[in-house]
Amino acid sequence: MNLAVDKEAITKKGILYVLRISIEGKELVKVGVTCRDKIEDRVCEILVSIWKKYRIFPELYVKRYRTVDNVYGNETKLHKELEEYRYKTLHRFSGSTEVFDVSLDLVVEAYERLLDEAVST
Repeated sequence: MNLAVDKEAITKKGILYVLRISIEGKELVKVGVTCRDKIEDRVCEILVSIWKKYRIFPELYVKRYRTVDNVYGNETKLHKELEEYRYKTLHRFSGSTEVFDVSLDLVVEAYERLLDEAVST
């Protein structure tokens, strides 16, 4: 078994984003990444995936997004901080494992703190 660390994945730039999704009678928050050039492409992919499972297009609001270094590492840090709020949706859709039942303000605060720390170091 090869346990070599993929150095490119560790330093990879990408967009770290926070979305609010109104689905299943809740205001949920999705924290994710994309390595596409535009956040709009990822949002469209999520909406189409939700449509295929629920037959609805939910209200979806992009609250924060920023291109960052070590995008996967930063995403993992945010997910760990929010772990107690993880929400399992009724149907799996693209990114459904990265959804949290928590205040959007709390997530934005954690997001800003994480990225401020990344810039400081």
